[in-house]
Amino acid sequence: MKKLVSLFLSVVILIMCTGCGSTESKLIGTWELYGSTTNKGEFRSDGDCTFEFEEDGTLKITEDGSTDVASYSVSDNKIYTQCGSYTKDFGIKEITSSELVLYKLDNAVFEYYFTKD
Repeated sequence: MKKLVSLFLSVVILIMCTGCGSTESKLIGTWELYGSTTNKGEFRSDGDCTFEFEEDGTLKITEDGSTDVASYSVSDNKIYTQCGSYTKDFGIKEITSSELVLYKLDNAVFEYYFTKD
């Protein structure tokens, strides 16, 4: 009976940990923008923009061949960025190991769709 209980507890713990990982750890890596929505809710294909989140809180944003470096922090499914005196904050609508959907905190109409290899 003890073996059965131990096996059951092991399976429950394994199931509970499946998909474990903080939002911040899921962000680490390079995300490529593939689309966004307009203020009318229309989807448009976008390209040539990447967000690279590093473990040390550094965010590299590359757009049209130009790279800006910012710092970022994550709290309550929100990403707070700071680049000099410029700030841009996003809400995380969805995050998986390969998909990221962000929205502007100051205007949730705009959503940004990213993919990661």
